[in-house]
Amino acid sequence: MEEKQKSDKAELERMQQEVETRRKETELVQRQIRKQEESLKRRSFHIENKLKDLLAEKERFEEERLREQQGLEHQRRQEEESLSRIREELRRLQELNSHEQAEKVQVFQGLDQLHREQDVQSAKLQLEKRRLEEQEKEQVLLVAHLEEQLREWQEAVPLLCPGEVQQSQEEKGELEGIQEVLLRAKEAGARGNHTCEDELGRAQLYSSEFKRRQLVKLANLEKDLVQQKDLLRKEVQEEQEALERVRFKAHEEASLLVTDNSSIPYRPEVLEKIKTAQSRLQSKERQLWDLLQNHLPALLEEKQRALDILDRGTLGLDNTLYQVERELEKNEEPVAEYQANASQLQQLHTAFQFTANVARQEENMREKEKEILESQENQQREALEQAVANLEQRHSALQRCSSLDLEVQEQGHKLSSLHSTKHSGLQASLEAKQEDPEKGPARLEHELHQLKQKICEVDGVQRPHHGTSEGKASLPSLPPSAENSHLAPLMDARISAYIEEEVQRRLHDLHRAIGDASHAPADVMKSNEELHNGATQRKLKYEVSS
Repeated sequence: MEEKQKSDKAELERMQQEVETRRKETELVQRQIRKQEESLKRRSFHIENKLKDLLAEKERFEEERLREQQGLEHQRRQEEESLSRIREELRRLQELNSHEQAEKVQVFQGLDQLHREQDVQSAKLQLEKRRLEEQEKEQVLLVAHLEEQLREWQEAVPLLCPGEVQQSQEEKGELEGIQEVLLRAKEAGARGNHTCEDELGRAQLYSSEFKRRQLVKLANLEKDLVQQKDLLRKEVQEEQEALERVRFKAHEEASLLVTDNSSIPYRPEVLEKIKTAQSRLQSKERQLWDLLQNHLPALLEEKQRALDILDRGTLGLDNTLYQVERELEKNEEPVAEYQANASQLQQLHTAFQFTANVARQEENMREKEKEILESQENQQREALEQAVANLEQRHSALQRCSSLDLEVQEQGHKLSSLHSTKHSGLQASLEAKQEDPEKGPARLEHELHQLKQKICEVDGVQRPHHGTSEGKASLPSLPPSAENSHLAPLMDARISAYIEEEVQRRLHDLHRAIGDASHAPADVMKSNEELHNGATQRKLKYEVSS
C-alpha cells in the first residue's frame, strides 16, 4: 500500500513537472508570439511610413507636373497673345497707309490663308494616307489569313492521292462482284437450285482472295506509315533545333544592343523568322500526331480485322453477304471523305483567289489615290512658289523705293533733335541706315533667299513618304510627327519676316509723311517712337525665335 502511494506520489510529481514544463514552453511560445507581433507591428509601421512617403512624393510629382502644364499653358497663351498683338500691329500699320500698301497686305493675307489651308490640306492628306495604309494592311492580313487557313486545312486533313482513290474504286468493284455472286447464290438457294453451293463456294473463294490481297496492301501501307513516322520524327527534331538556333541568334543580336537588365527587344524581321520556324514546327508536330493517333491505329485495326476474318475461315451465305456489305460501306467512306475535303479545299482556294484578286484591284485603286494625293501636294507646292513670286515683286518695289532713304534720314535727324530723350531707338536705327544705305535692300534680298530655302525645305519635308530613296536618306531619323511639326515653325518664321519688312516699310512712309508735315503734334511723334520701339522688340524676338 505504501509503495502504491509512493508510486502515485511520484506519478503526481512527474505530472506536475510535466505541467510546469508545458507551462514554461507555453510562456516561451507566447513571448515569441509577442515578439513576432511587435516585429510585425514595427514592419507595418515602417511600411505605412514608406507608403506615406511614396504618397507624398506622388503628390509632389503631381504638383510639379501641374506646374509644368500650367507653365506650358501660360507660354501657349503668351504665344497666342504675341501672335494676336502682331496681327493687331499689322492691322494698325495697314490702317496708317492702306492705299499704298493694299497690294502687299493682300499678299500677306493670301500667304496666311495659304498657310492655314496648307495645314488643313496636309492634315487631310495625312489622314487619307493613313487610311490607305490601314486598308492595305487589313487586305494583306486577310490574304495571309486565308492562305494560312488553306495551308492548315491541307495539313490537318490530308487528302487521298489519285492512286488510292482508284484503288478504292477497284476494291469497290470487286466487292460489288462478290456481292452479286452471293445474291445470285441466295436467290438460287431460295428457288431450290442445286448450283447455289457452287456459287457460294466461288463467292467465298473470291472473298478470301480479296482479303489476302487487302492484307498484303495493308502490310505494305503499314511499312510506308512507319517510314513516314520515322521521317516526321526526324523532321520535328530538326525543326526544333532550327528554332533553337534562330532564338539563340536573335537573343545574341538583341543582347548586344541592351546594356541594362531590361527586356530584350527583337527586330520585326527576327520575330518573323521565329514565327515562321514555330509555324513549321507546329505543322510537323500536327502531322506526326495525326499519324500516330489516327492513321496508324486505324490501319492496325483494319489489318487485325482482316486477319480475324481469314482466321475464322469460310462463313455462311448470310454472314458472308453481311461482311461484304460492311466492306462496301467502309470502302465508300474514304472516297466520300476525299470528295468532301476536295470540295472544301476548292472552296477555300476559290475564296483565296477571289480575295487576292480584290486585293490587287484595291491596290491599283490605292495607287491611283496616292497619285491624286501627290498631285494635290504638287499643287500646294506650286501655291507656295507663287507666294514667293509675289514676295519677289514686293521686294522689287522696295528696291525701287530705296531712293527715298535719304529723305527718311533727314526726317529722322529732325525727329532726333526735337525728341532726343524719347526717340533713342529710332535715332540709332536711322543712323545705322545713314552709315550703310545699301544694307536695307541687301538684307531684304538675303531674307528673301532664306525664305526660298525654307520653302524648299518644307517641300522636302512634305514629300519623304513618296517612296523615293533620296527623301528617305535626307531625313532618316525624323518620324512622321516630327515632319509635320517642322512646318509650323517655318511658316511662323516667314510670317515674322514679312511683318518685320512691313514694319520697316511703314516706318519709312511715316517718316516721309512727317517730313512733309514738320509741324505735326508731339503726340504723333510719340506714337511713331512707340511704333518703332515695338517693331524693334518684335524684330529681336523673331530673330531669337527663328
